[in-house]
Amino acid sequence: MAGRTQPKCPNTPPRSTAHSEQAFFSLPPLIFSPSKLTNYLKHAEQNLGVRNAPVYETNLSINGYGPDILHLVETQALTDLGIPAGDAVRLKNGAQAWWSGPEARTLKRKASSIPAPDSPPDPKKYRFEKRWEDGGAVSYFGSAIELAEMEPEPCDYSWWYYCPLTKRMQQLPDRHVPVLAPEVSYDDDDRTY
Repeated sequence: MAGRTQPKCPNTPPRSTAHSEQAFFSLPPLIFSPSKLTNYLKHAEQNLGVRNAPVYETNLSINGYGPDILHLVETQALTDLGIPAGDAVRLKNGAQAWWSGPEARTLKRKASSIPAPDSPPDPKKYRFEKRWEDGGAVSYFGSAIELAEMEPEPCDYSWWYYCPLTKRMQQLPDRHVPVLAPEVSYDDDDRTY
């Protein structure tokens, strides 16, 4: 028995706390949604001193700016949207902290703020203008601005919308189209001179 050695008990490898706890406790990445922009702008108005912050929502949304990337956007780009320079800096500086904080993940709508499923969007929320290259224009009202599913056919007109922030008509970005009130179609050729 002198030549026999006791077999070693197997050792469990030490747990790598850096990797396994991080994988176990980390939350999935937060995905941007339009409601996050709405909630962030409410936060900015209440906590960051940005007056009337929700007014900027349409211009930020049309350009794809949300609280997830706002800190990366040039201040000049925000001021070009009609946001005062000081408010642009406040929005940029507060966005990253809000986005990575608990408020962005835990905001839930109150039952009273959820619209009834049968209630349609306000068909006259936005004022649009169809302007022809050779002159003339006509105004319409609609409920939203959306990204066109396909590249639009070349046409002799462009779409504009009234921006309450800048108090003037602005051209819709490429591939964006208005969602017009139900009684209006894109092909109406009613010109106002």
